[in-house]
Amino acid sequence: MQLKVKLLKGGREEVVEVKDGSVSVLELKTVLQGLFQIPAGEQSLVMRGKALLDSSNLDSYGVKDGTKLFLTHKTHTGATPTSETTPTATEEHMETGERVVLTVKLLQGGAEKQVEVASEEVTVGEVKRLVEAECGVPAHLQSLVVEGRALEDSHRLRDYGIKSGDKLFLAQRSPPSPSSSSSHPHPPSSWTRRSEFFDRMQTYLTRHFTEEQAVLIVSKMEQQLRRQVYEVNLDSIEALAATILLKMY
Repeated sequence: MQLKVKLLKGGREEVVEVKDGSVSVLELKTVLQGLFQIPAGEQSLVMRGKALLDSSNLDSYGVKDGTKLFLTHKTHTGATPTSETTPTATEEHMETGERVVLTVKLLQGGAEKQVEVASEEVTVGEVKRLVEAECGVPAHLQSLVVEGRALEDSHRLRDYGIKSGDKLFLAQRSPPSPSSSSSHPHPPSSWTRRSEFFDRMQTYLTRHFTEEQAVLIVSKMEQQLRRQVYEVNLDSIEALAATILLKMY
């Protein structure tokens, strides 16, 4: 059984042959000691972000022919792992070729593009930069939506359960107006007077309640609706708009 072992620091890679999966991790380290000149006791073998225990055999970790392992050098006991000594999930995905392919559909026009990223650890912001190159939509004007939910730039694909083969919907925002000075929309001036809707609502309610009760109900309803609209922000409007568009396609 042949394994690929890559020394994380420096990038050197060797092919190692072992009998089978019954070989222990410690036995493998002994073989690697001769190849990399690193004492077995100072080696750390990593697979899928998990350090392999010396007493376990390769089968217990699902190691098979062609598997790639990462080798790090522990300079002294108790050292705190760093980005230089521990492979990230993204590095492992890139090395093993387990890349993530996503389909991005532009809501305005319906065009679809495929975007390939290194792993599910990639952030939404990074995906947007790739989408910009594919679709020509500036990253800062993009809103990526999955299941009616707008994705935040700082979150990773994994945070949303996005995996290879999934479809994302792309809504393009309009460039901000130079005159925009607030993230909250201003209520129209027509709202300062009683709307026909509430007048009709009060008329209807008087069929089932006293006039005094109908006035009170409509007044409370009007206050609550206005407060909800006044407090809404552009992000909420954007997510709602994207959800409506999704139902149209």
